[in-house]
Amino acid sequence: MGNCFVSHEELKTGCLSREKFDFERVIGKGGFGCVWEGKFLETNKKCAIKEIKKSLITSENSIFVILNELKILTNLNFSLLVNPIVAFQDKKCLYLVLDLKSGGDLRYNLIVQEKFSEAQGKFFACCMVLTLEYLHSRNILHRDIKPENLLLDSEGYLHLTDFGIACITKNGMCNDFSGTPGYMSPETVLKKPQSFASDFFSVGAVLYEVLLGRRPFESLDRKVIINQIQNGEINFALKDFDGLSRNCIDFIASLLVLNQKKRLGRFGVDEVKSHLWFKGVDWDSIRNKTFRPPFKPQLLDNFSSFANMDLKYKRKVERVGNISNKLIGYFYVSPFAIK
Repeated sequence: MGNCFVSHEELKTGCLSREKFDFERVIGKGGFGCVWEGKFLETNKKCAIKEIKKSLITSENSIFVILNELKILTNLNFSLLVNPIVAFQDKKCLYLVLDLKSGGDLRYNLIVQEKFSEAQGKFFACCMVLTLEYLHSRNILHRDIKPENLLLDSEGYLHLTDFGIACITKNGMCNDFSGTPGYMSPETVLKKPQSFASDFFSVGAVLYEVLLGRRPFESLDRKVIINQIQNGEINFALKDFDGLSRNCIDFIASLLVLNQKKRLGRFGVDEVKSHLWFKGVDWDSIRNKTFRPPFKPQLLDNFSSFANMDLKYKRKVERVGNISNKLIGYFYVSPFAIK
């Protein structure tokens, strides 16, 4: 997870700079810039580099999203996350250097595969559940679980990324309203407080799409989705689940319950892991990456275009100088990155 990435010498003030990295190819595009596949020139270690252009940061809310992601990431290190290595800036850009996951995002792999088998879907579900177990134990709600934010490594393990709208909570609830239409929970859409069960709804929505090849809410229009939720019109026809086991269908249905107080996961991750669909799962082998994944991605141009930052936050343009002052603390070096 970024071991032996940079030397102590490189950490001297001003030593970390864009020139220390080779920016090889763009693997993602967002509202504030690009994500590159690259490497640190001194060690030739591969990495992903999120390049955020200060000129495109145009609102206080955007600043919050950027700083919030770094704040949360610097306190995390887990086998199924996209972990941070270093963060630094220059006059024009912010740079967040992360573990490189070369198997592409789940959105791209869904486009290629159309849908996955039950065994493959169960493995992806296990990865997501273990990651939420780690995050929720640290009182973090991710709130933006979707195929674009799930990256596969070269072996096929699924890793969660993008913590811009994640929430740190002391009482297990968040009261602001963020997410991506089509995957965010009903309580989020209806602007009600969210709990850890809200993340599990998103897991259900992703798993539904992984196994059926389409979303439970067909529309991406927020107003249409609100109407669907209010009318209980979740796209859940049992005939579409032909070939899937009864336990698999029950698991998805239990996650996609509209009322979070009745949803699987309302009592925590142990309730989710105890579902019959996961009977016999060796959780430690997946967490420790000793299990052989049932799907191995192609290592080609395998990332979809995505927007890491929601453009709905865009407001009047502010001068880059003012933005730079507000981002002056954007710097980080992982203790696992130093050689």
